[in-house]
Amino acid sequence: MQSEPNARRVRGGPFLAVALLGAACTASSPGLVYATGAGSVTGDGLHRVRWSQLGAEFVKPGAQLGGYDKVLLDPLTISTTPEGEKRRMGPVNQYEPTPTYLEGMRRVYQEMFTKQFGRDAFSVVTEPGPGVLRVSGHVVDLVLTARLDPEGDPNVTEVVTSFGDLTLLLDVRDSASGEPLLRTLDRQPIAQDPLTGAYRNSTGANLGAQRQVFGHEALLLQEEITQLQRMGTVPAPPVQ
Repeated sequence: MQSEPNARRVRGGPFLAVALLGAACTASSPGLVYATGAGSVTGDGLHRVRWSQLGAEFVKPGAQLGGYDKVLLDPLTISTTPEGEKRRMGPVNQYEPTPTYLEGMRRVYQEMFTKQFGRDAFSVVTEPGPGVLRVSGHVVDLVLTARLDPEGDPNVTEVVTSFGDLTLLLDVRDSASGEPLLRTLDRQPIAQDPLTGAYRNSTGANLGAQRQVFGHEALLLQEEITQLQRMGTVPAPPVQ
């Protein structure tokens, strides 16, 4: 039996480098605390929230999200790790994603976000318009640490704890005007429930891990949008 180590890294693509710069804590209205300092305000006017389940989160002060009840999902875009950076993980093997693998990841993302937003207070639509939020997903710094064709050699069995990791950038805008309203950035392992520990590498297990990652991120994003809707107006940061 061949066993390959998997290591979770928190690394930075260009978005991550900006979003995760140090920031201090500044209180705002109840239920929302803004960060201050370097990297706490984006070039298009979003302010970073100090604590978020979605990793780095930026919101638009003064925005009113209560009128949105539909979501337009853009196709997922994916950027892999630059070739020159891949040797930094030491002995951990890394594998180039194939076009088939990337297309499968795009399908899983669309499936899980459509499933999550196609229930409760939202519906998924195919055209921009009034009351429609446009959600764009971008995978950056994708690193794969398990073979992509585990069934190709029946004499080799691999036991893994994850299939790699990725950073997911989610951008939420008004679909009609393009105004940015919410942006999040989160680094996650491509792994099944950590309580299961190690498991056999297989195509099915890899897809299942992707469904867990994207399903969880879709749930957290929907919950955050709902929370901002309940505020009525996203509060302004305190005057410095």
